[in-house]
Amino acid sequence: MIGELKRDPALRDKIIPLAFHVDYWNQLGWRDPFSSSEWSQRQAAYVRALNLDSPYTPQAIVDGQRQFVGSDRRSLYDAIDRASHENIRERVTITNGVASGSTSRDLDLFGAVVRDETSTPVKAGENSGRTMRNDAVVHKLTRIARVKGDFTLNTNGANVVFLQDPKTLKIFAAAMVR
Repeated sequence: MIGELKRDPALRDKIIPLAFHVDYWNQLGWRDPFSSSEWSQRQAAYVRALNLDSPYTPQAIVDGQRQFVGSDRRSLYDAIDRASHENIRERVTITNGVASGSTSRDLDLFGAVVRDETSTPVKAGENSGRTMRNDAVVHKLTRIARVKGDFTLNTNGANVVFLQDPKTLKIFAAAMVR
């Protein structure tokens, strides 16, 4: 689904997809080479912030506020549309390894190293024998700083940056190297 979103010209300037591959399925005989316990912990934080019963996959979260089954195309496009019409004052850009922007509230500035990967053959588990395409895979996520007001900071090699509320996990602004 992420690949489809990335190729949709109507969404190009509205979204920055990020794929956090959780590791709790790795015991099924095939280890996802992009999975991380850090991403499973991040999903658990969303479970708490969004008052969910438990984590699940595939899960999609839009702007840190709306969640649903990741294969639910209608919910995904509706959530993206609603988020794109929100009046947000916070801003962030990324140019030459530097993030700059402005926020009127205390937010965490995160930097992510995100890559589109080649196909991965699955050798076991429910997808055994299939080849998975992996787009927008997060390889590294770093909290750069807590920011308020105008800021200019080094991104430490990130190609995506975003401003996130540390309590609610709402994402207010994001930018990527194009």
